[in-house]
Amino acid sequence: MSQPTPNKQRRQNGSEEEFYAGPASLVASLPSPSLTPMYKRQRRNQGSSDEEQVVLDDIIHQDFRTGGPTLCRLPVRIVALREDSLTLTAWNAGLYTTISNILRRLDVQSNTIKVEHRRWRYDRESHPNHTETIMVYSIKSVFDRSWLTACINIRTACLEVALPFLNVEIADPRGLKPQLSHPVLSSDPFAVRWSGIRAQIISLLAPREWLTMSLLRRGKSDDPSRCPLTILITIPEDSAAVWSTARESIVAYLDNTGWQQVAVEIGRGYVWRGVEAGEDTNHDRILLESNRDWKIKAQHGRSIGKSNSEESPGTLGGFVEIRNPKSGLWKKLALTCFHCVQPSGETTPDKNALKVLQMHGIKPQSNPIKMDQPSSGDHQETLRCLNNQVQEIRTVAFEAIDRRLADPDDFVTPVELRVFEQNQRSIHLLEEQIRAGEEFFGNSQEPLGTVFAGSGLRRAANNGHTLDWALIDVRKERMSENILFSFDEVCAMSIMHPDARRQRLYDPEGKKVVGTQSSVWPDSNLFKFGRTSDFTWGRQNGVAECFLIKYRPDTSGVLQGITYEDFQVVGMPVGQNEWFGQGGDSGAFVLDGRGFFVGLFFGGNSNAGTSYYTSAEDLFASIKEVTGANDVRLADLHLNKAGEILVSVK
Repeated sequence: MSQPTPNKQRRQNGSEEEFYAGPASLVASLPSPSLTPMYKRQRRNQGSSDEEQVVLDDIIHQDFRTGGPTLCRLPVRIVALREDSLTLTAWNAGLYTTISNILRRLDVQSNTIKVEHRRWRYDRESHPNHTETIMVYSIKSVFDRSWLTACINIRTACLEVALPFLNVEIADPRGLKPQLSHPVLSSDPFAVRWSGIRAQIISLLAPREWLTMSLLRRGKSDDPSRCPLTILITIPEDSAAVWSTARESIVAYLDNTGWQQVAVEIGRGYVWRGVEAGEDTNHDRILLESNRDWKIKAQHGRSIGKSNSEESPGTLGGFVEIRNPKSGLWKKLALTCFHCVQPSGETTPDKNALKVLQMHGIKPQSNPIKMDQPSSGDHQETLRCLNNQVQEIRTVAFEAIDRRLADPDDFVTPVELRVFEQNQRSIHLLEEQIRAGEEFFGNSQEPLGTVFAGSGLRRAANNGHTLDWALIDVRKERMSENILFSFDEVCAMSIMHPDARRQRLYDPEGKKVVGTQSSVWPDSNLFKFGRTSDFTWGRQNGVAECFLIKYRPDTSGVLQGITYEDFQVVGMPVGQNEWFGQGGDSGAFVLDGRGFFVGLFFGGNSNAGTSYYTSAEDLFASIKEVTGANDVRLADLHLNKAGEILVSVK
């Protein structure tokens, strides 16, 4: 039996989940109440309930999925193969028939057999040849190794027709649904005691390096009541530590302290900030809208980026004002994330200078980086897509009918004419959008503005929360206001989920951001407008997420975990692959349902599927510290003649 290396195994696994122990169930009734109850937990090792994961000839065998050499991680993004691909040629020349015969001979029932590109939705790497996969959709009724044998035989058939890069997978629908995260209520008895329990688990994990520790309800059901409380530990993608023993240590601690109903999940992943340079970010690409993006006035919640650069696009959240302590005057500035404005490693050869910038931030007007809205990368990508759509419509047949219409001696049927005119209208609309984009950037040679100041990538001194913000000095003619879409407007744009619309969870008190909410209760409904995912609804988790910095020995030589926390948001509704935010949403304003400013969105966790934000309180305190301002407030609030805010700050 071949054993893959850790990196190869990570690529094969098909799931972030490495090791899992479910909630305990009572093994049997006891003859006497005085006896200690016996419990048993369901365990999984890399998706398989076998004690040791079965890997044979590069085929990995899980409970409801079997395949390889690459078993695509969930959730999956599917792309059709090109019609002229070698795989489809072999498929149509007899490979499909060969596979059907193999499945029939081994009595593997197949609902559908197809070949397609499969990529992990959040993949940051590029393995284009490793994603072509023969997919066999089946229902598993007997837990034997017939699927394993079938996959090995199908792989052999692929090698015989010179397709060594082709993957194979047999899957039951139960195995294709990813683990879902639901928020935990702050009032849950386990959540109330979580701080002390977490400290014990951190000690048990030493000296292993991990990224984050969350308390969530996790499972495959859309109903949170059917998903157990789960301690979710995210470990680095390339971790080679022994995590099976870590799972058992945590399980023993929970069982001994009476928390047998709490599950443990250890999975690989990463903490992301925005769209990072050099990544494969097709899933984060957007198409600009001429009526919302190519505007002179700055658009909050829309695309922003460094001038003449396709790197790290983000979101312009809105506007704040800082007060000069000497003059008493207020200065209005746009707000986004620092990582959206910092120079990249590619454009800044001096890596030490970049680290200093990240550590200490940008002092007022010390580094005037130019910024565009929309970002140059989004602009160019949109024009490319629009031109491609025009070319797809302007086919040889279209051009032929155009020539026939110009020839008085030729005849075009009514059906041909109707199709031609419809295509002509489509081309006209597309070319209008192209002209609007070209004219906008042609007439607006000057940037949106320049970076005024930034936090760097740091943590707050008082509580360790992440600081990741930048202020942009916007040109006067492009300055705008913190305008909010109303409930009716959001409904008309079809960007509010029916559940949120039915409960009227988002219903701002005014047309502008109403004020600042300095503290947000756990379990609160939150909303944001961002570049990539537009308007989204989330719920703040009942407990914050814990991040490991490092382990350090105390005076007695015992390793102590140095950690910090950040606010965690679960995208709603759970079960529809909805994240609260995605790459490119960094810098978006996070609001409550009444239109109060709660904080600034800055990133998320690929394993948990959750998002993070910096609170307004931490944000404003840091802005004052870096800029020297004696006060910070949201711009465009309702003020009286004395300059006092009429809406009380909650």
